[in-house]
Amino acid sequence: MRNVIRYEGTIKGLSKRKRAEETLRRLVEEKEVVAKIGQIISSTLEINKVYELFAEEVRKVIPFDRIAITIIDHENSTFWNAYLLGNDVPGRRREDVVPLAGSLTEEIMHIRTSLLIQTDERDEVAGRFPGLLPFFEAGHRSFMAVPLNSKDQVIAVLHVFSAESEAYTAADVELAESIGSQIAGAISNAQLYEKTKRAEEALQRLVEEREVVAKIGQIISSTLQIDKVYELFAEEVKKVIPFDRIVINVLYPRRGTFSTAYVLGKAVQGRGSGDVIPLAGSLTEEVMHTRSSQLIQMEERDDVIARFPRLLPTIQAGFKSLMSIPLISKDQAIGVLHIRSVKPNAYTEADVELAESIGSQIAGAIANAQLYAEQKRAEEKLKEYSDRLEEMVQQRTKDLQEAQERLVRQEKLAVIGQLAGGVGHELRNPLGAIKNASYFLNMVLEKPEPKVKESLEILEKEVATSERIIGSLLDFARPKPPTRKQVDINDVVREALSRTLMPENVEVLSQLDERLASILADPDQLGQIFGNIILNAIQAMSEGGRLVVKSEIGNPEWVSVSFSDTGIGIPQETLERLFEPLFTTKAKGIGLGLAIVKTLVEGHGGTIEAQSRVGKGSTFTVKLPIGGGKEE
Repeated sequence: MRNVIRYEGTIKGLSKRKRAEETLRRLVEEKEVVAKIGQIISSTLEINKVYELFAEEVRKVIPFDRIAITIIDHENSTFWNAYLLGNDVPGRRREDVVPLAGSLTEEIMHIRTSLLIQTDERDEVAGRFPGLLPFFEAGHRSFMAVPLNSKDQVIAVLHVFSAESEAYTAADVELAESIGSQIAGAISNAQLYEKTKRAEEALQRLVEEREVVAKIGQIISSTLQIDKVYELFAEEVKKVIPFDRIVINVLYPRRGTFSTAYVLGKAVQGRGSGDVIPLAGSLTEEVMHTRSSQLIQMEERDDVIARFPRLLPTIQAGFKSLMSIPLISKDQAIGVLHIRSVKPNAYTEADVELAESIGSQIAGAIANAQLYAEQKRAEEKLKEYSDRLEEMVQQRTKDLQEAQERLVRQEKLAVIGQLAGGVGHELRNPLGAIKNASYFLNMVLEKPEPKVKESLEILEKEVATSERIIGSLLDFARPKPPTRKQVDINDVVREALSRTLMPENVEVLSQLDERLASILADPDQLGQIFGNIILNAIQAMSEGGRLVVKSEIGNPEWVSVSFSDTGIGIPQETLERLFEPLFTTKAKGIGLGLAIVKTLVEGHGGTIEAQSRVGKGSTFTVKLPIGGGKEE
């Protein structure tokens, strides 16, 4: 083994003249190669292209089986092959990072001069440079290492290896040093260029990050629609932090849950928008408690799942890089921003810092949205209470008005009832005398003149009419309470129809529900109610028409019977007074028929309603309780 620091040796077996010719030829070739390398270096800043052309030129003057340019990382005490051509050596491939300790590169870095090692003895290599053993085992026997210096520092080493013993001389070392000084400058320039480029990229990234942060601020201040904010927020984040999935979780610590307020990207089972998930065993819970960011680069999957079992669906979806940022408002974690990538080691601490800066903004937006939602809910509740109070006031006012109207109506009915009762009694006796006198005249006049006979018949007819009116007055004045018993209401309807003389031009259509249960009611009063309504319907269809009678179960406690005609209809102003006593629009009658009907229906605990359209017809609906209503 030889350490070539000063070049010694003798070239044997050549004549003086031949040696001179060889020296001259070699010198010319070397000068051409050195010049060519200079041209290569000055022609481009693409260092990998320089390395390739450099190796081609070196081979012209220094034969080799392997050539490598090794870059030294002084900070981390490692080196790596920036360029490599020739025999493959395991563990010493391009860009393999190797510790300096025990290596030929370390020795060159310390002594800062070239070394030429040529030996066939393995132990000799292992004793001094154990790092050369892989190369020796690969068949190399001649090792030439040249320091590449820049600014008084060894920045790299040029390694030229050969499988031949004694392959290189001192002249080769001297030439390699000359060549190395040129490539050292190129490496230094390339490193400076890369450093400058990285600085420019870092500056550009910083500018982009600031723009994104400013843009997110504008988005948040522009709207209270949090879903719109989430969408625009995710678009801006993607410009500076690439992701395959981004999630914003909102925390509910009192419930022990969190929900997915927003999600964009690759799907995860059970983790969709709006899903509610327990906090226990989740990465979200860890971030909430520690209030610090978490960066997980998936190395040991089982360890991560053991620590955060609720991450299993995320890991099964193929994500390998997980970044989780607490969203804090008023010194409290209100949410967590999750950024995911399927690439391993996708994020750095710089990404975490940027995500934290962005997260602080979206946290404010979430807090504002929650405050806005709470305020809106309070306003809605207040409005709901106000509307309900207004309805209660309106209902109470309506109840009072109805009560007042009932009171007035009852007083009015009482007066009318007293008057009707008095009039009825006062008229009944004179009518009785007139009726008896008419009967007596019919008896004593065996053959009255035609005029007298006609007058007597008119007298009897008008007396009968007057008796009916007096009967109505007395019925209205002193209504009888219903005598209730089990009644088939359909039978009562049929009987009322059969007792009524139906004109030929009126069609009757019965739609009686035979499933109706019997009800507790007074059949005579029901017959009076239905008969009166049927008679009114016939009178409304003087030109003919159709009467539809329908019975049905309104609900389990009520039955209803409706009478629909196709008559002339009733105007709205008349409809409102239809059941008032002594109100009538007919030429004949005193307006007690429907008033009596209403009294009888209400005596059964039921109701009667009237609906009508002028020119289309009217419908009267009687609703009666199956149990008979309140006993009087």
